[in-house]
Amino acid sequence: MANYSRNCKDCGRRINLRLMPHGRWVAFEGDEPHDCGQRPADRTAPPVRPSRLPSAEEPAESFTPLYPKVPESPILGPTLTPLQPSQAPRGPNSPTTSAPAPRPISTPQPTPPPRGLPTHVGPAPAPRPTPPPQPVPSHTPSRLGAFLALITGLLGSTVGLLFAAFGLLSLPLSMVAVMHLTGWSWFSAIVGILVFSWIPLVGQLGYLVLAVMGAYYLWTANFDWQQAVYPPAQTFSVSTLSDTELERFRTDVVRRGFEKACKSDAIKALGFDGKLPTRAASQCECFATNFAAKLTRDDLIAYERSGQYPEDLQQRLGIELRRACQN
Repeated sequence: MANYSRNCKDCGRRINLRLMPHGRWVAFEGDEPHDCGQRPADRTAPPVRPSRLPSAEEPAESFTPLYPKVPESPILGPTLTPLQPSQAPRGPNSPTTSAPAPRPISTPQPTPPPRGLPTHVGPAPAPRPTPPPQPVPSHTPSRLGAFLALITGLLGSTVGLLFAAFGLLSLPLSMVAVMHLTGWSWFSAIVGILVFSWIPLVGQLGYLVLAVMGAYYLWTANFDWQQAVYPPAQTFSVSTLSDTELERFRTDVVRRGFEKACKSDAIKALGFDGKLPTRAASQCECFATNFAAKLTRDDLIAYERSGQYPEDLQQRLGIELRRACQN
């Protein structure tokens, strides 16, 4: 067992470091593990010293043993029998001198076993450098495993299934909402949605809102794609409009329609390079404004039923329009 001795770095006492079977060095002080806060029990016997040492001036008394001297016994061991040279047959020309006898081989004596603990003699060997602890390799989960775990968790519950279905259908539902609101084609709707979704935070929230609106439009249309994307025009009757709504109808619908028709006819008659003279444009605006203001509910109801205004309308409004827009 490998070991070496040195002074403790904390308490300064002499310790003996021994290599254990599990590969670690353990400090011992005698036969007990070393503890800096507690000294081990002293089990060594006190040295035996003579009561009085003889001085150099006094002659030492000669020692006479009281027992007879025993002759030294020889060292016990295997007895070596000298090898006798074999008598080779002598020929007529062989020499008469005999071969020399071999020397006896000495037997090594057994070394007595050591007593006590092994003690290192000489300078203390340098301790072996302890290898630095190897970092435990971190387990980095793969993206594919995390994605599969997410899908498995979502599919394990009804709410997860709903969220997964909504995530897969969010783009088509957003297309339904955009096409319903703007009348765009499907290609324009996809491009607009992708560009809008790249806006941070606002784009993501708007994408979610459009998907919800598309689901609502599809549900109200009884899951009819064409009806949800291109809803039929809603109808109304002039007779059911309130006074406020009638006034808005005159200004936003009748006036604009009459002005547009007047300018279109004026361009065909007086236009140059697609441009309309200033005086003709101002007269069209004046006629449209006064014509819409002079119309009554009955005139509009008659036009709604037959597609023509009453016959007396031109007689009633002709003179007033010429007076208002004569310049």
